[in-house]
Amino acid sequence: MTKYCPEGDGAFDDWVTSCPECGSTLTDNVPDDAFMRQAYDSGPPVHLQTVPNEIEAGMLSSILRDASIPVLVRPGGPGLGAWASAATFEHAVYVRESDLDRAREILSEIEVVDDLENFEEYDDPDR
Repeated sequence: MTKYCPEGDGAFDDWVTSCPECGSTLTDNVPDDAFMRQAYDSGPPVHLQTVPNEIEAGMLSSILRDASIPVLVRPGGPGLGAWASAATFEHAVYVRESDLDRAREILSEIEVVDDLENFEEYDDPDR
């Protein structure tokens, strides 16, 4: 039986007891929020992108949710009980198939600064 995050962070296998994204105890009921019910009822989520860690997954999901795109984030790694923090593992980001193209478009508009020196140039008002 599928379990659901009451905060709308996704659907999980029955062995999962708490939401890996927000920590809420999972329930048997789809959230009452009509927006999230639509997300669950529209079919299984599709993979959008895998990011290196929990922080980047959180930022990406926040950007997509601000654009009214429901997001499901699943941590990777060796699994439950492993000796490490899931925050340091890759995280897969999923969206509804109907939102996939729009989510990709939003991702293409995000400017990524790979080099810290270049980032400091943007931050320094004297330059």
